[in-house]
Amino acid sequence: MNKENLSTFMLLNKRIDYIFTSKELEVLKYDVYPVYMSDHYPVFVQLKL
Repeated sequence: MNKENLSTFMLLNKRIDYIFTSKELEVLKYDVYPVYMSDHYPVFVQLKL
């Protein structure tokens, strides 16, 4: 999965927030919701155990 242009910080239009996983977890999907709640956008990830 590769979404190069996901911005997580609205003021700089850059990705500065990350979710780290381990080899035991499989990332099924992820996204950033461009909703104004703070200067950072909400980050969503769906994992498989």
